[in-house]
Amino acid sequence: MANRGPDNTRQVGGTLYLTDQRLFFEPHILERVTQEAEWEVPLPDVRMNIGPGSWDPHVPVVRDIALRYHLEVIQADGSLEDFFLTHLGEALERLAH
Repeated sequence: MANRGPDNTRQVGGTLYLTDQRLFFEPHILERVTQEAEWEVPLPDVRMNIGPGSWDPHVPVVRDIALRYHLEVIQADGSLEDFFLTHLGEALERLAH
């Protein structure tokens, strides 16, 4: 689960996919109804930073849905995309470090 957008505005909910060639965000179906766009970038064209997310609860039951990680994606043109994630996964964590 991922949210796309800066922490202080309306974020778009969806799923962030990582392939061997690109990083791809697909909004959930309700977000697509409101015409939120997909987003993608080739992996060679980005730098990534990982930081603490917007919510890291200490209650185990809630941890699976908490946005515990902030992924900052810096594109070749200097533009920035913010993602808040429940889980990183090994491959994404390796690429960001």
